[in-house]
Amino acid sequence: MGSAPALAEAGEIPPQAGDVATPVASQVVTPHVLELGSQDDSAVAGANPLEVDKSLTLANSMGASLWRTIVQPAVLQKHGWSRYDLAVTAAAKKHMKINVTAACGDVNWTEASFRRYALSIPRRYGALISEVSICNEVNRDSQLKNMPGLSRPQTYRRLYQVAQKAIAAKYPQVNVFYGELSSGDDPVGFAKAAAQCPAEQSNCAALEMANFSYHPYQLTSSPDQQTPEAPGIGTLSVVEDEIQAEFEAGQIETPEHKEPQLALTEFGYWAPLRGELTNPRTPANLKPRYLPDWIRRSNYRMALNIACNDQHVSKLILYGMNAIPHSWPGFWNTSLVNAKGKTTGTFKMIKDYSKLHEECIEPTASPAQR
Repeated sequence: MGSAPALAEAGEIPPQAGDVATPVASQVVTPHVLELGSQDDSAVAGANPLEVDKSLTLANSMGASLWRTIVQPAVLQKHGWSRYDLAVTAAAKKHMKINVTAACGDVNWTEASFRRYALSIPRRYGALISEVSICNEVNRDSQLKNMPGLSRPQTYRRLYQVAQKAIAAKYPQVNVFYGELSSGDDPVGFAKAAAQCPAEQSNCAALEMANFSYHPYQLTSSPDQQTPEAPGIGTLSVVEDEIQAEFEAGQIETPEHKEPQLALTEFGYWAPLRGELTNPRTPANLKPRYLPDWIRRSNYRMALNIACNDQHVSKLILYGMNAIPHSWPGFWNTSLVNAKGKTTGTFKMIKDYSKLHEECIEPTASPAQR
């Protein structure tokens, strides 16, 4: 892919009436500009330029102006940068903003090794990227190893500070995102613990972040159902209240000393995967996850309304575009394109929503705007 400097340069219920219409008046509040994004790990993992381009073209046509990809340390060690180079350069050619998330993974990090790792991303991609997120879903056990003598939240705090300060010093044009917490595994409790000063310090400076990133999945329940124990898209106020409390306590802030906005950097609903609803191999307890498309359309529409009308939310990134290349039951699938390569009704609804709500959805950038 070339050198780093070169990269830096260069069976369902029929649709109901009004199924793709503007939200009802009772749902509409004063909207704000929202960045709509897309993430397609399936296309990136396949390292197929045609599949990546297809995914990006669909994302653009859907109204997405932002592309997110996750760098995994294990993949980087085994395969190098090639698949990430492909994804980043292809998204840049589409004039999309790019978020690269530096996953922590199953690694015994030191401050020095993590600093090198975090800096390697903006060093490689330069002006092609605008955002770097530090770690991914670290409130889940499998996503971060504790440093000696530290809890997992305090391990994240230390690694985040090391990365944020290093990137801010050398690449001040890159926005650094904090959190990337999953709605499962007690995200609020994790955030509270990570915001605390280290045990050896009675006072400490606020954690500085461009956005507080969060994944508001509630994969089978609709957004109008409250899930405070695992705050999903319908219960964002639980997370927003925690952000406000930490900001008012002087624990977190933006570089401009303001309260961080909420970036919803992964979101989606289960999709049918090659007939799992009728597949006899599918365990009965998994069948509820495979939602018919008419339910998904309704859920995504409500989610878009929520994000558009919530002044605290800066962006919404939809996880999964192309259908995943697996046919066995139980695999994560929130794709917007089915196994035959056809866009779903959910995809078409999102595309229409973006066009109908230009006052909310930030338009895709033209070359002149970039």
